Amino acid sequence: MWLARIPAVRAPLRVLSLVSTRPTTLAGDISVPTPRLGGGSSYSISTTTDSPAISKDDVNFLAQVLSSDRPRPSRDDALLNYSLGLVQAVTAEAIEMKAQRAAVLPAELQGFKPTAVLRFLETLVAVDVSDEGKDHVALVLRSMSSPTFSEMLRSVDPISVVGPVMDPFFGKFVAPGMARYTQFGNAIDIYGIRGVYMLLFQSVVAAVQARLQAGHGLLISDYKQLIRCAGATSDPMAAKTAYQLMDDHKIPGIRDGDLYTEFIKARFLTEPLYTQFDKMRRRVVPINLYKEKGHLHLGTRRVAKLRRLRRHIMANQLHRYGQNRQTEHAEHLTRVLRKTKPIGRLWRWRERRGYPITEDFLCSAMIAFARAGSVGRVRQMLFKYYWISVQDKTKKSGVVEIKGSTKHFKPGNPLKPTVRLLEAVVESFGCNGEVVTALQLLMHISAQYNLTIPDEVWFDLLYWTQIRLAKPTNTEWNVLRWPNKAVPKHALAHIWRIMTAEPYNVKPGFEQYDIMIKWMISQGANMFEQAMAMMQDVMPQYEAALKEVEEAAYELALSDRPGMDKTAALRRWNHALARKEYMWYTIVVWCWNIPKKFRPRGVFDKFAVRIIPRLIGQFRSFYPRNISYRIATGTVTIYNPDPLHRVVRDKYLLLQPALVTGDVARKGWDALKPLKHHDVPLAGFHRRKMMIKADKANPKHEMKVTNQLRDLLVNGELGVGHVQRHFT
Repeated sequence: MWLARIPAVRAPLRVLSLVSTRPTTLAGDISVPTPRLGGGSSYSISTTTDSPAISKDDVNFLAQVLSSDRPRPSRDDALLNYSLGLVQAVTAEAIEMKAQRAAVLPAELQGFKPTAVLRFLETLVAVDVSDEGKDHVALVLRSMSSPTFSEMLRSVDPISVVGPVMDPFFGKFVAPGMARYTQFGNAIDIYGIRGVYMLLFQSVVAAVQARLQAGHGLLISDYKQLIRCAGATSDPMAAKTAYQLMDDHKIPGIRDGDLYTEFIKARFLTEPLYTQFDKMRRRVVPINLYKEKGHLHLGTRRVAKLRRLRRHIMANQLHRYGQNRQTEHAEHLTRVLRKTKPIGRLWRWRERRGYPITEDFLCSAMIAFARAGSVGRVRQMLFKYYWISVQDKTKKSGVVEIKGSTKHFKPGNPLKPTVRLLEAVVESFGCNGEVVTALQLLMHISAQYNLTIPDEVWFDLLYWTQIRLAKPTNTEWNVLRWPNKAVPKHALAHIWRIMTAEPYNVKPGFEQYDIMIKWMISQGANMFEQAMAMMQDVMPQYEAALKEVEEAAYELALSDRPGMDKTAALRRWNHALARKEYMWYTIVVWCWNIPKKFRPRGVFDKFAVRIIPRLIGQFRSFYPRNISYRIATGTVTIYNPDPLHRVVRDKYLLLQPALVTGDVARKGWDALKPLKHHDVPLAGFHRRKMMIKADKANPKHEMKVTNQLRDLLVNGELGVGHVQRHFT
């Protein structure tokens, strides 16, 4: 108490007397008024010129004051009262805004459920909707307030809402074969993009246009959602256009740091969703480093071999997954993102603006630089911000030495390392083929900053190791003969043992078993038995998926009644069926690869006599009518008169545009690849080429033929796409 600071009082009291702020004055005293402290009654000290004797009542009153513990209103109580009042005001305002919004919004938008919002916005871009319906939707969008419109856009966020809820294959890569042989292939276009994200982006763009035409501006959060929707379509140019839209609206000065981060993620496709969860679209292709990196001297023979490998890979593809949809010729996104100047300009621009560098922005920039092949820039950023030095001991050995002391970060520091840094390190070095360096950095950062390595980070490292050991990727990096890109043959098994042992105890899922089984099959007959044993281990997961489909179908049937909402049941059914179809196709690939990779080593080879027949007997439901494989004396064909009929053959036409980038254009390749006419059974492709006559000496005639075919595609006269699927 403030009275405790008064020194000890000794008799006789001649100078001091304690008086109340009430108008009571002792005889001969001069009262000095004192302001009230914190409310309530208080006491003041008055001085006297002629101090009379103190009465007994005054002494008793002074003793009572000194001995009492009078409560004083604290500052915390005042802040608490202010906060409670502010909360009540905000709550009242929120209730009022909610009431106004309920009066404006239609019934289907109440609560902003993602399915209902997307269905509502889809009206703006639907073909079979009348103009009156579109005008009604546009009128509702124009009448919304800015916070309500922003909340509606956040309710259809592609990463946190639409993906987990409306995408059955969210988190999984749908391969071209899977899209062709499963009933979910119709939801994926020829570029490998899920249709739900294309529809979402088109609907959001139409909604934004309706708002702008009405004279309403957009908030920063609206631009963020627009950029994220553009990134979900795997279109860097669309993200760039959405970002430049702010310049047209004269609001470049209010951009914040999070907006730069979102733009980097969408412009350079650093998020897994932005590449449709396909890591092959995020890897660095060695031929793209040529001429982009001025210090690289690959030599004429190496460059020619890398170009030949790229041509053969793209010429034999029966799809356009991972290609740029903005160009007429065939151009892969890895070639679009090979340049380092765009990300360098963004990095310098943010430094000049003075925005603080957060861990999320730093990790996104690291991945963007790594996608362009600038591993040295990634090492510089690790050393500058986290004191982690990554140096090669010698240029020829390929051994990497990692040093660094622990950098202490204050609480709340935006650069404090978290799991996000571990993910960025694995992604940056994994896409460049430096899997060994990624593993060393992962262990070093985890131990240095006491971070627990999540299972998803181990799975990413396992996936990048599989890509590095794949045949096309391994061949390309072996042509360069760079020591730091070398990976041991059994690196995949080594990482598997580390993550499943103490102290990590990671439990792999079906996707991780798929990686290991495919690697074992690729090693030849010596590991066939181990692969088959692992296949048997994952069969309970497939049976559980079948049971989930049955339960979801039963729930969907029960919800199909008048007046009942079956949205949740239908969503569960789609996710369960997609999971089952994904596992079915994966097991089919395993069963087909083992007889395909098998090479007999004698008449009495145990694999030909016992292992392969046992495999066919155990997985009979995953094989078609005719099953053939080689033996030492010929070919064995097993015929099943009553197989599981899943796919009916159908025909389709695939148009492949010209590969006219780089050396291919200079060598005078045809501007139009031949049309490929396919009969597609379960076993594989039976191709028959249909040549289009074009005058090679006249490039304009070639382009004319290309435009004519494109018009046929637009008008629907020429079918291009996936096989029609018929299931029994």
